[in-house]
Amino acid sequence: MVPALRERFNRDWTPAAFARLQQRLSERTGLPLPFPVSETPCFFPRPLLTEMCDTAVSLVTGFLADAEARAAAEALIPPRYLGPDQEARPTCVQVDFGLVRTPDERLAPRLVELQAFPSLYAFQHVLAETHREVYQLPATLDAHLDGLDGASYLALAGAALRGGHDPAEVVLMEIAPDQQKTRPDFALTEQLWGITTVDPQDVVVRGRTMARRVDGREVPIRRIYNRVIPDELERTGHPTTATISTSSGSGIPRGTSA
Repeated sequence: MVPALRERFNRDWTPAAFARLQQRLSERTGLPLPFPVSETPCFFPRPLLTEMCDTAVSLVTGFLADAEARAAAEALIPPRYLGPDQEARPTCVQVDFGLVRTPDERLAPRLVELQAFPSLYAFQHVLAETHREVYQLPATLDAHLDGLDGASYLALAGAALRGGHDPAEVVLMEIAPDQQKTRPDFALTEQLWGITTVDPQDVVVRGRTMARRVDGREVPIRRIYNRVIPDELERTGHPTTATISTSSGSGIPRGTSA
C-alpha cells in the first residue's frame, strides 16, 4: 500500500528468499511452521496505522466505560466459565480490522472482532524482525506502534505478562499445547520472556494454590498467561476442569491473570 516499497519488494522478491524466510523462522522457533506464512509483509502508511490504533483504543475504552454494555455482555457468559478474581480490565485485548475503500478512495478501518484474549505477541514481533533481516528492508520501517521500537515493545509486553512476578512462576496455559498450530508462539514466549507453556492437566492443584512440576520439584504458579478457552476445556474432560471453574470453590490464585 506504500507504492515505492511495494514496487521494490516485488522487484527483488525471489523464491529462494522466501524459502530463507521460512527456514529462518523455523530456526528461531526451533519448530517446523505448522501454518503458512505470507510471501510478503504488508506496507501500511503510518497515518492508516495511527487511525487503526486510535480507533482500537476508542472502542476498548468506550466499552469498558459503558457499564450497561459490559453487564449485557457478561450476562451472556455461563456462570461456570467465570473464574474467580478476574481482572477488572483485561491485560490483553485484540482488535481485528478489515480495510474498506471509501467513496473518496481512502482506505479506512472497519471493526471485525474485539476480544480480550492474547494472540501471537511473541511470533508477530519475530516475524517482523525476520522479514527485515531476510529481505533487507529499510531501517525506517517499523512494526510497532505508539512510539515503541523492538526493545521497548519487548520490555512492555514482558512486564505486562509477568505482572511483577518471577517468570519461573508465570505460565502460559493452553490445552494440549504441542498440538496447537500456535506452538511457535509458545516457544518464542519462553525464549523472549521466560514464560513456560503448560497443559492444565499437568498443573498440581491444592486448595487455592497451583504449581507445576520441574525436575521432580514443584514450582508455584503465581500468574497465568491464559489461552485456555473454557468450553474447550470442558469438552476435553481434563481433570482440572472442575478446579478452575467457579462452581468448584477453588481455582486461580488471587493476582493471577485469566
